Amino acid sequence: MRVVRIIDGEPTLTDAPMPADPNQFRVKVAAVGICGSDLHMIDNGMAEGRVLGHEISGRLDDGTPVAVEPLRSCGHCGNCREGERHRCDAGADIIGVFSDGGMGEYLMVPAEALVRLASGIEVTDASLVENLAVAVHAVNRARMQSGERVGEWTRHLTPTRSATSGVPLAVTSSVTPVVSGTSTRIRHA
Repeated sequence: MRVVRIIDGEPTLTDAPMPADPNQFRVKVAAVGICGSDLHMIDNGMAEGRVLGHEISGRLDDGTPVAVEPLRSCGHCGNCREGERHRCDAGADIIGVFSDGGMGEYLMVPAEALVRLASGIEVTDASLVENLAVAVHAVNRARMQSGERVGEWTRHLTPTRSATSGVPLAVTSSVTPVVSGTSTRIRHA
């Protein structure tokens, strides 16, 4: 299969073996986002040899459309059982950050990381589920109330919706969005 692997600091299309793991599900990748963190990892030399991509959607071998939650954990320790999978005693893994991600044709994913798509959601749009979930989490943690103003400062504009996904969410939550500053650095794919 084909993957985009970071070689000598550059995204490079190359061949890789077809993934196989009897304890996980194979996902045929339909869409993968390019996140600002992917670009930062490349710029800072942290992605060498890696297949990036943690904003992933695709189809299982049986055709079921899914989004992928990129967090892998043991699922058995106290932290995992309490819903704190990111604090897994065995060490959490983020697909596309600490292990190979979705910038390939196929990917092996544990059952608990698969989110079946509701009817009406296009599988190619579902790669946005991960960054929308981050925005929802931020709004929930902020405990914003109807009519409150929210500011967002974006240090780097990137070719992804991650940088602004909190603003449309805030609008739907009856909160006034305020963009307080942006950088002049714009990266193009």
